[in-house]
Amino acid sequence: MHSAALILILIPLAPLQGEDEEDLRTAYDVSAYDLDWVVDPSSKSLEGRVVVSARATRAMDTLHLDCKQALTVLGTSEGEEALEFEHAGETLLVKLGRTLAEGDEFVVRVHYEGSPATRTSFTGFHWAQTSTGEPWVNTSCQGSGSHSWWPGKASYYHPEDKPDRVSARITVPADLYAVSNGRLSGTSSEWPSGAAPREGEWTTFSWRHNYPLQTYTVTLNVAPYVVVEQNLKLPGIEAPVPFIYYVLPESAEKAAVQFAQVPQLIEVYSRAFGPWPFPDSKIALVETNFWGMEHSTAVAYGSSFPAWCEENEAHDPYAKRNRELGLGGQPMAEVFGVTAWGEIPTLDLLEDALNPARVGRSEEVEAEHPAGDLACQLLVDLRQDRQDLVLHVVPQAAEGVRGQAGAVGRHSRARPRRPVPTRFAAPPGCLWSPMHPRRFQRRPTKMS
Repeated sequence: MHSAALILILIPLAPLQGEDEEDLRTAYDVSAYDLDWVVDPSSKSLEGRVVVSARATRAMDTLHLDCKQALTVLGTSEGEEALEFEHAGETLLVKLGRTLAEGDEFVVRVHYEGSPATRTSFTGFHWAQTSTGEPWVNTSCQGSGSHSWWPGKASYYHPEDKPDRVSARITVPADLYAVSNGRLSGTSSEWPSGAAPREGEWTTFSWRHNYPLQTYTVTLNVAPYVVVEQNLKLPGIEAPVPFIYYVLPESAEKAAVQFAQVPQLIEVYSRAFGPWPFPDSKIALVETNFWGMEHSTAVAYGSSFPAWCEENEAHDPYAKRNRELGLGGQPMAEVFGVTAWGEIPTLDLLEDALNPARVGRSEEVEAEHPAGDLACQLLVDLRQDRQDLVLHVVPQAAEGVRGQAGAVGRHSRARPRRPVPTRFAAPPGCLWSPMHPRRFQRRPTKMS
């Protein structure tokens, strides 16, 4: 769940391109994705339409999108005009039929279908069932890329190009609930235009996230969720922000105990790093059938509700894992830091959050807040993650290095020189968690 650390390991060289070949994905910047999915748990199939809104950064006549071979592309279009395309390996090339100049905007639609699969117990498109046999579908694609289940310019290869906004319409059987990033703007019983007809009653949930995000943090969750919501008044934000959790009916009692700590944790983070970065969206936890992931404004939670286990003297099946992660039995708490303050929309804010004056405030937070012990440890972990982000992302942007294959990580050939500290010192009163010394106590990475 440490996105900043993992990104340096997981980003490979771009597919289907040699060392000296031009990367066509650097010819445009994405401004928005509008996603429309029909999720059919009975056949474990997904039908989707992805609308890519973008702006050319240089002359281009072909749109290069990432799309794994397991997905079948049914058609591509711009407006009412069908476009020719070629799909091979993980590359989808769409012929625009004209040459765009720098600054030209365009909108391309991709219609596709497939049965994206689970790769491991953690990674993939998870088609599962609840203990009562009802559908339970979740996504986790940090290790496989968002292009494993929807075509786009995947942050797996180009983390520097975040869309300004994402919307998602998810159509599911009427007895299920669908959750994605952002805020729910409405539901509908009308069948989505252009989708293949299916029997039964269906509901479409429309979500909109008006903030930049990495494509791997776009999420889809479908289950017979119970929805519990309250409004939080947070430091630095005038209007209340909704805090919502979506859990299976059999988990509702456990979640009420476990998630009671969330408002305190969010307040601690807000005081240490600034206001919640997505005030027009939501703060949310979604129960999933895998361990967890920092999906933006819809954090995946697949742990064991350890606070409820402790309160009720029940066996905690994940107790050992939680201790090894150094999370004090609170595995969901850390991802709030990564998904929000660790994925700050702008690089300027990211660097500002590492200001020493701000870093030192965690001691003050620990002393004054009842959630201080846990939050202090997590703030240390978060700062280390964000150190990696700043050291490897900010220099790229500062030098105008955009769109190279593996621009972040060991494959970069244009990384500027810059002093690199070994790691942040823990603030007074805070200790490094047991796992992190093994992860971060290493020789400084040489910038070349």
